[in-house]
Amino acid sequence: MDAFLLDLLEDREFTARDVGELPNGICRIAAPLTHELALKLPHWRECLRPIAARLAQVFRESLVNKGASPCTLAAKSGNKRRAVPGPANPTACALCGEPILKRRRRHCDACMPKSAPEHGLRAMEAARKVLAAQSAAGNDPRGSAAVNRTPGEAVSERHRRNRSWAREHPGQRDEAWFRREIAPKLDAFSLKAIAAATGLSLAACSR
Repeated sequence: MDAFLLDLLEDREFTARDVGELPNGICRIAAPLTHELALKLPHWRECLRPIAARLAQVFRESLVNKGASPCTLAAKSGNKRRAVPGPANPTACALCGEPILKRRRRHCDACMPKSAPEHGLRAMEAARKVLAAQSAAGNDPRGSAAVNRTPGEAVSERHRRNRSWAREHPGQRDEAWFRREIAPKLDAFSLKAIAAATGLSLAACSR
C-alpha cells in the first residue's frame, strides 16, 4: 500500500476538486478519486489475507503455549526484512510498446498524460456498476440517510448563514473594499486567533 501511495503521488496531478472541506474543517477525498481507490480494495484484501492468517496463527499459538516464551514474528523470520522485488520482466506500454520499469503500470512516462483521462473514465464507469450492484443487494457503501444527515445539515447551515449575512449587509460584498479595509487589519492576527473567533478551519481562514 505504501508503494501504491508513492506511485499515486508521483503519477497523479491533484486538483482542488479531488478534496472537499466540511465547515468543521474535516477534509474528505472526493470522486472520482474515491472510486479509483475503492477499486483497489479487492487487491489489497488479497494481499493482506496471508498476513492476517499468519497473525491469527501466532496469536493461537501464544494462547496454547502460555507458559512458553513469546514467539514473535521477528523471531520467526529471523528479524530480516524482505526486499521488495523489482519487475524481472518489464511489461510493454499499452500505447507505444516501450518497456515499463515501474510495477502496476500499463503505460510509460511519456504515455501517462494521454492515458490518464481514459483511465479515469473507465474507473468511474466500473465504480458506478459496482455501486449499483451493491445498492441492489442492499449493501450501499454510501451509508444510510442518518449517516449522511450530519454533513448535509452542516452544508445547509453554512448556506443559510451566507444568505442571512447577504440580507443584513446589502452592497457590502465588494472584494476591492475587503482587500482595502479588512485584509490589512487581519494581518495583525494569527490564523489560530481568526479561527477561534469565527469558528472556521485554518484552511478557510487562510483563504
